[in-house]
Order: sequence, then C-alpha cells, then structure tokens
Amino acid sequence: MTYYIGVVYHDTRLGVYGIDWKMFRVDRLDYIYFGIAATLSVLTNGLVAFGKEWTYMVILMSFGTGIALLVLALDYLSSKSKALRNGATRVFGSNAKIIAFIVVCATMFPMLMFGPIFLLALGLVVPAALGDFAAMRQVAEERAAMAEGCPVQSGRVRCIELVADGKTLTTGFALEVSKERVAIHDGLATSIWSMNGRELIGASPRAIEAMKVKIAGQREESCLSKPERD
Repeated sequence: MTYYIGVVYHDTRLGVYGIDWKMFRVDRLDYIYFGIAATLSVLTNGLVAFGKEWTYMVILMSFGTGIALLVLALDYLSSKSKALRNGATRVFGSNAKIIAFIVVCATMFPMLMFGPIFLLALGLVVPAALGDFAAMRQVAEERAAMAEGCPVQSGRVRCIELVADGKTLTTGFALEVSKERVAIHDGLATSIWSMNGRELIGASPRAIEAMKVKIAGQREESCLSKPERD
C-alpha cells in the first residue's frame, strides 16, 4: 500500500511541474519511503485541522469508555434478574475486572475503528487519493517557498545555484536531483539540467534577490491591462 501511495505522490508531484517521472526514476524502497511520509503527512494534517493532534484519539477512546460503561451497566442490571438470584454470577463481579474492562475498551477501540479503515486502504482508490493529496500539498508548500525567495526550510537550504567552471548557470528551487540531472524551478518555469561537470551549491542572498526581482518583473508584465476591443 505504501509503495502505491509513494508512486502516486512522486509521479503526481513531478507531473504538476511538467516533469516526466521517467527522468527521475527511484527504486522501490524510495517509493515506500515516499508513501510512508505522505501517509503520515495526511494523517497529521487531518488531526491538526481539528485543533490538536490527539483529538481523534481522545474522541475514539471516549467512545470506547462509553461502550464499556454501557456494558457494565447492562451487566449490573442483569444481576438483578431472577436468573442471577437463583445462583448465577455476574460477568464483572470484581473491581479489578471492571477497571481492566474499561481500560481495554478505551485503548483498543481506536484500533478496532482503524482496523476496517486499514483494510479498505489496501485497495487502490484510497492510496491514490492519499498520494495525490500529499503531492498537491507538497507542491503548494514549494510554491509558497518560491514566492518567499526560497527561505531555509527543515534545516536545509532549498534554493540552489547550478554552477559550472565558477559561473552560475541558474538559480532556483531544486525540485528533484539525481546523479545525471536536476530539475530546477526558477519561480517562473521548470528546467532540467544535466549534472555533467556541474555542481549544486546553496544560493547566495544576492542570487536570491536577483531571482525575486526577475519574478516580480514577470508578474508585473503579466498583470498589465490589455487594450479594450472596439
């Protein structure tokens, strides 16, 4: 499942930028890694959307506790029946059994709820949806970073310069890098460069500012009003 999610995520993300996935092939383990990261990202963002990361877990544990209390109440009421008065015993006759039953229901209910969901996720539709959603979210974050001039994110510089013989060929956001080639988005379009005899380095503040000026100028040209038709 995680492999399929990783395939959808990786190929969808590259496709948004107009990059053929065949130019940046990865092995099966990389796809599985992409799938796990994408799944965790989707789950985390879903939890955060409710305000707290543990909201779902608390709600499910509350349901489990409620069900346990309901079962205990029914067991207590049944103890008042004539059958129990004639020698039958209660299922939960001691405090230890009662406490253990509540704890088991509260902790196991989330797993019982996610079990069927996990089985459904073994299909094709859910993994494809998760991979596509994670890819589009990643693209949105990358475009936001480009608009800010490629700031430092996640402890690493995302904006790079492609250098050959001491000369900067281009500056932009490194979308995908392999031994043979690199895909760079300069804020306007994506270009693919060969890595033969070239080197990637962290972009200097001056290069980033020049790129931002270039992007701003392009946006101003695209926003110019068109002449009215007669």
